[in-house]
Amino acid sequence: MAQPDTQRSAPRSDALATRARIVAAAERLFAERGIDAVSLVEIGKAAGQRNRSAVQYHFADKRGVIHAILDKHTPGIEVRRHAMLDELEAAGTATLRRLVEVLVLPAVEKLDDPDGGPEFLLLNAELVGHPRYPLLDLDAERVNRAGERLRRLTTDAAPSLPDAQWVPRWLLVTGLLFHGIADWIRVGETLSDHRRHPGGDGSAVAKGEPVTANETGTLGLGPIDQVSYVVTDMGRALPRYEALYGTFRAGETPLSGCTIRGRSADCTLKVAVNNAGPIEVELIEVVAGETPHSEHLKAHGEGLHHVRFRVQGIDAKIEELQAQGFETVFYKRFGPTVAFAYLEAPAEIGGSLIELLEMP
Repeated sequence: MAQPDTQRSAPRSDALATRARIVAAAERLFAERGIDAVSLVEIGKAAGQRNRSAVQYHFADKRGVIHAILDKHTPGIEVRRHAMLDELEAAGTATLRRLVEVLVLPAVEKLDDPDGGPEFLLLNAELVGHPRYPLLDLDAERVNRAGERLRRLTTDAAPSLPDAQWVPRWLLVTGLLFHGIADWIRVGETLSDHRRHPGGDGSAVAKGEPVTANETGTLGLGPIDQVSYVVTDMGRALPRYEALYGTFRAGETPLSGCTIRGRSADCTLKVAVNNAGPIEVELIEVVAGETPHSEHLKAHGEGLHHVRFRVQGIDAKIEELQAQGFETVFYKRFGPTVAFAYLEAPAEIGGSLIELLEMP
C-alpha cells in the first residue's frame, strides 16, 4: 500500500487551521468593536500570525473575511431551515406564523453555539444596515437555497402583499430579528459581568438573583413614541431606510449650550425624521462635536441608538430616574417648555439609552 505523502498534506492542513484561527479572531473582534474599528492586521495579530499580510493572503480583504464567517455558520442554519420547511410542506401547515418560526428559530439557536455563534449573530446585526457590507448584498453573492425557499413560501402565504413591498419588508424583519438578538446578547453580557463583579448594595442583581418589578420600580414613562438610529453618512443611509419606512424629512441642526456627560458643549447633527407610522423614526448623523451618537458609532457602528418617551416636567423626571441609577449623558433646554435629555440605563437593565422629550 502506498504511504501518504505527509510532506504534501501538512501544508494544506496547516492552512485550514490558520484560516480557522483567523476566522475565530475576526468573529471575536468584530463582535467586540464593530467591523469598521478592526483592521486586517489586528485580526492577524489576534490569530497569532506574525506575517502582517496573513489575512490578505488567505481572504484577500475584509469582505472575504466576512464571507468566511458566514460560510462557517450558515450551512447549519440552512440544513435546519430545510428540515423545518420539509415538515411544514409535508403536513400542509406552511402558515405565515410557522414560516416566521423557520426564519427565527435556527438563528436564535446559534446563541448556544460555543464556536462563535453569538459573535456571528452580532455580526449579522451590524451587517443589516452597513454602508459597505450590507447583508442584502452579501446574501446576493451567496447561494442560500433555504432562504430563497422560505421567501417563496412566505410570498405564497401572504398573496395580498404587493410585490414591491417584499424586499423592504423582508429587510425590516431581518433587521428586527438580528438587532433584537444582539440586544439580548449585550444585556446578557452586562448582567453576567455585573454578577461576576457585584456591588455592595445588596440588590438582587448584585446577589446574582433575577431583577423583579418591585425592585426596579415603575418608571411611568408611558409608550415609546420614537426609535432613533445613528448613521455615519446620511446620504448613503437614507435610501436604505426609506425602502423600509418611506420618505424622511432631513435637515441640519446646530445645538449650542448642551450638557454632554456633565460638560457644556456644542455640536451639530444632521437629523432625518419619518412620521408615516404610529412611531416616529429618526436618523442621526454627527456633523461636528463629540456626542453619545459618536460614542455609539465608535463602539458599535451604525444601528439602533435609543428610544424616546414624551414627558411633562422633564427635570423632575430626570431626578426620579437618576435616583434609580440612570445617568444623564446629554441634555439641552430650548425654552421654558421645551427640552430633551438622553439617559443611560443602569447596567442591571441593559445600560441602553433612552431619550426624554418635553414639548407642548
